[in-house]
Amino acid sequence: MEVVIDTNVLISGMIWAGIPGRVLEMWAFKKIEAAASLDIINEYTRVAKLLAKKAPKMELEIQVEKFIIDCKMYHPTALKEQVSVDPFDDMFIACALSTESKIIVSGDSDLLDIPKGSGVSVFKPREFLEKYF
Repeated sequence: MEVVIDTNVLISGMIWAGIPGRVLEMWAFKKIEAAASLDIINEYTRVAKLLAKKAPKMELEIQVEKFIIDCKMYHPTALKEQVSVDPFDDMFIACALSTESKIIVSGDSDLLDIPKGSGVSVFKPREFLEKYF
């Protein structure tokens, strides 16, 4: 199952573990495949670099690079119109629409509130794990 993992879930899972960390365990154990686009990869990298300056001992950039290498890359078609209240989140929606499962795992309230007819299912990490694992 291909899943788009929002930046907040990726970084939270790497830093604090918890439920987001369990989502990353599903990826590490090949239970899910992470789907991404170039825009998403750039976002992962940008946030990792920013946070790495605050906590250099965590080697967050290296962890994110390892994750990125394993992502299934998509070149999604641009959305015809804005879907999320936050236009920055539309890159996650566009990527998810390119996958077979059309799933995003996120804690972002704007993504969680996208309209039902968008063609994408957005789950909080706990909801995702409960539904599929």
